[in-house]
Amino acid sequence: MRFCAFPFVSLIIGVGALLSLASCGTANDGLSENRYQLAHTQPDALQNPKAAPDRVNAPQSPFAHWAAVIVAGDSSGAGGGHSEAFDNARRDLATALAKAGFMPEHIAQFSSDPKDSDPTDPALTTVDGVKGMLQRLLGVAGEGCLIYVTSHGNTQGIKFGERLASPAEIAGIGDKTCGGRPTVMIMSACHSGVFIQPLSAPNRLVMSAARSDRSSFGCGTDNKYPFFDECMLESLPSAHDFVALTGQVKICVARMETAGHFVPPSEPQLSVGSVIGPMLQQDAFLKPPNTSVASTAVQADSASCGSTAQPGCPKKTP
Repeated sequence: MRFCAFPFVSLIIGVGALLSLASCGTANDGLSENRYQLAHTQPDALQNPKAAPDRVNAPQSPFAHWAAVIVAGDSSGAGGGHSEAFDNARRDLATALAKAGFMPEHIAQFSSDPKDSDPTDPALTTVDGVKGMLQRLLGVAGEGCLIYVTSHGNTQGIKFGERLASPAEIAGIGDKTCGGRPTVMIMSACHSGVFIQPLSAPNRLVMSAARSDRSSFGCGTDNKYPFFDECMLESLPSAHDFVALTGQVKICVARMETAGHFVPPSEPQLSVGSVIGPMLQQDAFLKPPNTSVASTAVQADSASCGSTAQPGCPKKTP
């Protein structure tokens, strides 16, 4: 297994494993008790979006009218060579989110190396393509946004197809599309902590796979998923909500890194906005019958708390 890095000619060092993010604007419009009073058209109003797998019937899901984009930003492994790790994560996260209550027709997938043989039919990863698709999805599913990017990264940003996307550029995608809607932005890559502050807002939950000065792990040519994405997939079926999910993912990543003697630890970071935090704790994922659910309360293990204040974690003293 390898840490995540990428060769980038204009940069001294390549890094990153994966980036997941969902972003919305900094305004708080529509985040009141009646925040979901938005008009919706039918899914077929979309002009052939690149959507996720088979439909999951989720009429009671609080995420049934959220728009989601899942982006695989690179197809190379750490140190060179081809890797399917990011596309594997992209494909399986779309399925997992559909099972958790997102509607498949509201989930769009992007790949830096789309293949005709891929049944999910992902679009080519570009900043403009992601922005345009998210705008289209919000026309029919306008209650919230999720942006998940998994790729290589470094202290300047994240690999987004043919180029590097900066924190300001990713923030711009959310600002210009999601606006004040509830937004989850998950950035999974080496040094992806650089995204935490630029993306943070009262209506956003932002999570990164690593501190700004740390690598993340698991994006070698022999890895099925990067560690962070694997922990997302492992934790999602049992997590009660997004806030609880972040705590479980942190514990899972620490366990995998300790078991494999990967140092220094990546230490995923988290920012939960004052408006979206209580809202998400009430918005439970859908669960199959007899599923054991971990609530937000279990994430208060101080070892899983990063440097950013968050629900369930002890307050930091100066």
